[in-house]
Amino acid sequence: MGSSEVAAPWSTSHGDTEEAVAERQAAQQLGQRGVGFLDAPVTGAPARAAAGTLTSMVGGSEKHLEAARPFLGTFATKILHMGEVGNGQLAKALNNCLYNVSCAAMAEMLPFALRAGLPMPAFVDAVTSGTGQSFGFNQWAPLVLRREFEAPKHGFPMGAAFKDLETLVAAASAQGLPVPPVVAATLATYQRALAMGLGEEHKGAMVKVWEAQMGVRCSGTEAEQKK
Repeated sequence: MGSSEVAAPWSTSHGDTEEAVAERQAAQQLGQRGVGFLDAPVTGAPARAAAGTLTSMVGGSEKHLEAARPFLGTFATKILHMGEVGNGQLAKALNNCLYNVSCAAMAEMLPFALRAGLPMPAFVDAVTSGTGQSFGFNQWAPLVLRREFEAPKHGFPMGAAFKDLETLVAAASAQGLPVPPVVAATLATYQRALAMGLGEEHKGAMVKVWEAQMGVRCSGTEAEQKK
C-alpha cells in the first residue's frame, strides 16, 4: 500500500465498545504500514444520501482528510473535520442524541397537548411552522396523527437506533462527565418504549408511552382520539 492511500469507513460504531476500540487499533496498524485512517460517519437521512448531499463528520489527520476529500465529496457536500480518529463517531453520536431528544419531546408534547384540550392537527401545524419545530417533530408528528408507525417503511427501527444514546452514556462515563439531564430523560422514554415492545417501530412510536400514561390517543380525527 502506498502512502497516499486512506481507509475511511463511514458506518457508525458505538463509542467505547469493542467495535470502536478495534477501529482505533486498525488506525494504528494501518499507520505503521503508511496507510491513513479516517472515521467518517454521515448524517442527513435517505433523501440526501440519494442526492449525494450528506454531511460527513471526519476524525483523523487533516492530511489524510485532504487525500480522501474527493471520495467523501461523492456523497457529502459538507465535510467537517472533528479532530483525531474516533471524534467523527463521537460527533455523530451527539448529533443523533440531539435528534433523539427532539423525538422524545414530540412524544411527550402531543399527548399532553391533546389531554389539555388542544386540537391535534392545528397544534401540529402551529409547531411545525413556529419556533418549537425540530427535525424530529416535523418528521414524526404527521405520521403519529396518521397512526403510521411501521419501520423501516417510515424510518429506522427504534431498537436499532438506541445505540446512539448508549454511546453518549459510555463516552460520559469514560471521561468522568455527567450524562446531560435531557439525554437521561430521553433514555428513560426509549427504555419504556422498548419495554412495551415497540422496538420494531420507528422513533415516533415513543408517543405511545405517554399516550398510555395520559389515557389519550393522538390522531388527526376526533373519532380516532376517542378510541
